[in-house]
Amino acid sequence: MKPEPPRTRKEEYAAASILSAFERRPVTYSAVLLFCWVILLYWQAFTAPFVYDDLSIIQKNSTITSLRSALTYFRAAVPYSTDFPGPAGFYYRPLIWLSFALDRGLWGLFAPGYHLTNILLHWLNGWLGFLLLRRLSVPLLPALGTCLIWLALPVNSEVVAWTSARSHCLVFSFVLLALLSCCWYVQTRRAAALAGYFICALSALLTHELGLVLLPFSAIVLTVLNGWRTRTFVPVLSLALAANVLYAVMRHQAGGTSPATFRSVWPVGLSYLKYLGWLLLPLRMSIERSTDTPPPTFSFASILALVLLSGAIAAAILLRKKTPDTVSGLAWALLALLPVSGLAFLYQGMAERYDYMASGGLVFAAVSLHAHAARHRPLQNAIAVCLVAWTLCGAVRLYSRLGDWSTETKLYQSSLEATPRSWILLLNLGNAYLQRGDLAHAVSTYEQALRVKPDASKAIANLGAALEMGGDFAGAEQQFRRALALDPNRPDIYSDLGTVVYEQGRMNEAATLFRKAISLNPRDATSYFNLGVLYAHAGHAEIAERMYQQALQINPEYPDAVRALRLLRNNSQ
Repeated sequence: MKPEPPRTRKEEYAAASILSAFERRPVTYSAVLLFCWVILLYWQAFTAPFVYDDLSIIQKNSTITSLRSALTYFRAAVPYSTDFPGPAGFYYRPLIWLSFALDRGLWGLFAPGYHLTNILLHWLNGWLGFLLLRRLSVPLLPALGTCLIWLALPVNSEVVAWTSARSHCLVFSFVLLALLSCCWYVQTRRAAALAGYFICALSALLTHELGLVLLPFSAIVLTVLNGWRTRTFVPVLSLALAANVLYAVMRHQAGGTSPATFRSVWPVGLSYLKYLGWLLLPLRMSIERSTDTPPPTFSFASILALVLLSGAIAAAILLRKKTPDTVSGLAWALLALLPVSGLAFLYQGMAERYDYMASGGLVFAAVSLHAHAARHRPLQNAIAVCLVAWTLCGAVRLYSRLGDWSTETKLYQSSLEATPRSWILLLNLGNAYLQRGDLAHAVSTYEQALRVKPDASKAIANLGAALEMGGDFAGAEQQFRRALALDPNRPDIYSDLGTVVYEQGRMNEAATLFRKAISLNPRDATSYFNLGVLYAHAGHAEIAERMYQQALQINPEYPDAVRALRLLRNNSQ
């Protein structure tokens, strides 16, 4: 009988058999492996509720209740949030609204269903990234390792666990599909490949403005595949430009305007370093990073950061022939972050989700360094140890971060540890306390937000709402009037002020305030209902009934109006 081979040899045989199985069916086995890995990493996300912008974008948005109504987003742009300083604007991302409408039709308001969509998109991006790397002749193990590490990066948890950040997942899917179509065209010269490229390029732009990075990404892919050959560069990049032009026309027709205006080159280096820090050392994470935005002013730190960035770019250029894969990965990361690097003012400044596309390039650069160090075994082993440690630490931090998404209060509290000067996080934390009836914590949190930003009219108005719920009508009135002095065109504040004035017995003044709210927003069902209550109290049943019916025309599912109308009719009988 032939003796058994030693254990090390058996392990080599097992590794070789697994590798050969992947090489026989790489598409299928990679899809299954990456899917299992994503589910293992993100199972906690299924329990996360709707938070932050999810409430207005999904939970309270009647426009996404059907595909037909969601199509209106192709004709009308949506205003950016006014919570951040700087010029306002209107964004145009109709396809992301269609995706929310599809989820609404499939899941209703069942939050885990929406999280499932985000998780599947994240898995899809990892798998498409693997297919793209293989098309670019990257060996199996580096390609698979890149995708496994990238899927586990904790900095990407915001995009996956937060439903409202789905646009970053979806735009990356379209970008990767476009690049795969580009590879297909280079290999076959088929017109269908160009058609697929154009459709995906336009879809990326209709999902998020960051779809514009497809053009430089396409140049990188074409260079790797075919060199600087005009016969492939011209048709592909011409279609990319055509997609950008068509998108610009559609966006203009819909009223889309960008708040992005050129600021300065000074914050660019600092912005890149911050994005790199969040990616490599995600010790503290925050859902709201506007307070981290570097100022557009000259400083020693900004000069030093620019010098470091310039040195890294120069080193990459010098090493492009020795380590082309590493340089390509770094170029990908730099280009992906360029639109959000501080050259132009963005309505929110900085955010961790802007690392989503860029992080893939940086991971590939790190993995390719390991492959290039094959001739220097100690160096290669050291790089391997660093990659494994980075992946394991990232997976542990990801597990902890996903736990923060289990409740609104926990998410905002953990985010405030990283960005304690964010009045928006304090505002939302106060709202979470208010929603669960914890008035004392709500009041103290709103007051803390106002110490950070004294003119935050939303925090002032919500402080008034908390005082009203506690029965302090005089204090609530004072806060509502203070909020109106800062923002005199808020119909909801007029309605809230009318309510506390009514509670203090000043009926005529309350009626005037409710009518003012309706004049500012004729679709304000709450103010119609409040007017109905006021008229019913005064004995004008017919007018009260008309007010209730008007409120129900605006919101047929308004429960208070339904009950009040039923009670009014029963009393009249």
